[in-house]
Amino acid sequence: MNAWQSPRLILMLGATCLFIESVRADVYELATGGEVRGQLMNPDDKPRQTYQIETPSGSLVTLAADQVRRIIEQSEELEEYERLAVTTPDTADGHWQLAGWCLEKKLLRERKHHLERVIELDPEHAEARRFLGYQHVRNAWMSREEQMQLRGFVYYEGDWRTPQDVEIRKRQQETSAAESEWRIKVKRWRNWLSGRNTSRVEEARKNFLDVNDPLAVPAIVDLLRKEKAYDTQLLLLEALSDIRHPLVIDTLATHALEHTDNEIRQRCIEYLKQFDDPSLVLRFTPALKSSKNIDVNRAAVILESLGFPEAIGPLIEALLTKHKVINPNAGRTSASFRPGGGGSGFSTGGSPYISMQMKNQPVLNALIKLSGGQVFEFDQPAWRQWYALSRRAGNVDLRRDESG
Repeated sequence: MNAWQSPRLILMLGATCLFIESVRADVYELATGGEVRGQLMNPDDKPRQTYQIETPSGSLVTLAADQVRRIIEQSEELEEYERLAVTTPDTADGHWQLAGWCLEKKLLRERKHHLERVIELDPEHAEARRFLGYQHVRNAWMSREEQMQLRGFVYYEGDWRTPQDVEIRKRQQETSAAESEWRIKVKRWRNWLSGRNTSRVEEARKNFLDVNDPLAVPAIVDLLRKEKAYDTQLLLLEALSDIRHPLVIDTLATHALEHTDNEIRQRCIEYLKQFDDPSLVLRFTPALKSSKNIDVNRAAVILESLGFPEAIGPLIEALLTKHKVINPNAGRTSASFRPGGGGSGFSTGGSPYISMQMKNQPVLNALIKLSGGQVFEFDQPAWRQWYALSRRAGNVDLRRDESG
């Protein structure tokens, strides 16, 4: 026999089923609060004007359609449970038996309610305690909540977390809310820039240039990514230039290297110089290995302008680089003759691209400046030897030459 199925409970369930009429008791939540339980007596009323509900006690309640906010249909198990609950004795054993019945019917919320009532009536009921997650800690029964609180955890957003984690999450939520507000603001200002109201245009320009909140950066960067108007691109870059933020540095670096307009690239380089950050060298040295020669030379121009000697080593390796270029002989036909009259043939120029070594003048210019005026032209071994000796002797001045 199942531990939950005592003879007394079986007799109680049988008697209940014999003497209580089965009446479907759905729950009708009211718009004003509260609820009515019972069986709907006018299911065919269409369109619905009223709900005529017979309650379990036999009373008839009539509700106007707009009085009912929601109907929760009760399962047969819940209906049976409600009948059993009113007949269960208010004792630890009675609630323990009903909790077992609820487990079999998978009514877990109701089961928890009766287990909690068991330990109210019998605080030392060990099995009920264990089912509710209690453990014996320091000679006392403690719930999981009490154990977690004792260990310093806080229940937040559906889980137990450390106070530090809660604080981080709260700051993240505040940051997200602030960034959302900035997106609304900058979008409004951008709309003003396109309008005919000159005072609004000037106000928008001033607002952008007055921004100093790092939380505004993602909104402005997103706006810049979509912006087509040249003057507005310049304005947004200027707005970003005074804010110390990793996304600002990344955006300015990307524009300095990749933008098609020379003026925008030059402005971004000047803005980057203001940050006076040697780590920027690491942002541009990968471009010195690019398969595109234009990227190599643009990176060299930027590194020369930034003026950090940390770029010397990578620049030496980029003095001479190989790149694929269009084969000038591709598609051309030439005749060939074999000695001794063994026949002749024709051949074309081969592949449309060929690999060619490039001498990168912007790289050389950057090396001359950063080295303090050393001139070894495109002789990489000479540059490498000088650099190694200078570093060994400590002669490479890691301070930038501000005179240039």
